[in-house]
Amino acid sequence: MKSIFGFFGLPIAHKTHFLDDLYKELEKIPKAHATLPPLDEVRGLDRLYIPTRYPDAWGGDRPSKHYTSKDAAEAIAQAEKLLAPATKLLARLREDASRARGCRRGGDGTGRT
Repeated sequence: MKSIFGFFGLPIAHKTHFLDDLYKELEKIPKAHATLPPLDEVRGLDRLYIPTRYPDAWGGDRPSKHYTSKDAAEAIAQAEKLLAPATKLLARLREDASRARGCRRGGDGTGRT
């Protein structure tokens, strides 16, 4: 998702990895925001970010003691719901930008009109 901000040259208001924050920022880019799945469909990823990243998040227990294969499968499914449309959007934006540059160069890329 952060690559979408980068494509548009927009800074993220504050350093974050939380989807709630990123979705709010993406509202500034209607084309991007409309492409992504509803936040409720991927919000489960937020619950996994901190406790799986930091080994002491569970008070000394290994994170693997608190998650199951089912949890992992659900997280992967949610991540794919988010990744697939974001990837397609970036590809489309790159194509549009490339076409726009081609038009400014005269269409054949040589700079002649």
